[in-house]
Amino acid sequence: MISRMRIIDPKEAKKLQADGATIVDVREEDERALERIAGSVHVPMSQLPQKIDTLRHVPMIIFQCATGGRSMVAAEFAQMQGLTNISDLGGGIEAWKEAGLPVER
Repeated sequence: MISRMRIIDPKEAKKLQADGATIVDVREEDERALERIAGSVHVPMSQLPQKIDTLRHVPMIIFQCATGGRSMVAAEFAQMQGLTNISDLGGGIEAWKEAGLPVER
């Protein structure tokens, strides 16, 4: 059975990232080229099934997209693949910016 997905807010995500969590940006390349969360890793949603095994060694993953829809799907997919160290950044990069957190351009 799949457990309930943990949705975290941007400030908690920033703290967890500082403590070693990896933010995985599942947006496509054109979106990421415009702006991104510093230190995030890029695994486009379209490539996630082929690259999911590269994430198995990551101690904690926070999936992130533009507004939270795709990252939730990515997190649920990761759960179905047996990953348990995952969360979703609620509201995506838009919520991150609304919280006053910086992005790279």
